[in-house]
Amino acid sequence: MALLLMNSTRIELQFVLFLTILEQIYQIASTTVKSLSFSLFFNGNTIGFRLPVNWQAIQSILFDIRRKNTKLERRIVEQEHAIDVGWRVIKDWVEAQLALIEANQVKIEQVFLPYAITSQGITLYEQIVSDPCLLLERNQS
Repeated sequence: MALLLMNSTRIELQFVLFLTILEQIYQIASTTVKSLSFSLFFNGNTIGFRLPVNWQAIQSILFDIRRKNTKLERRIVEQEHAIDVGWRVIKDWVEAQLALIEANQVKIEQVFLPYAITSQGITLYEQIVSDPCLLLERNQS
């Protein structure tokens, strides 16, 4: 999905659409989905982004919660529920970022930068984790 950035109202409308189709994407996605990918248009360039959807980590947390409180329904630890919670977390996070963008606290690029896909096919975050020197000042001789 390509989104064109013109003004804040347009950005908001595009992300509302993005959030609306998120549920549709979930409905057609298999349980092997590990991320949500989309692209945005910046300064004449299309940049891809990949947001993680780690439902397995959610399920692990739900198992811990259920273990501590056996009165909770068993369905809380089912895979389908963990997937639903994982997608909800992504949706809520995007909505929170959208609120910051709308309040002119950040630019859209700032919010999604860690999730930008590099020429190596990994996210910028993953690239920095694999080479922390990218964040450190180089020794100047």
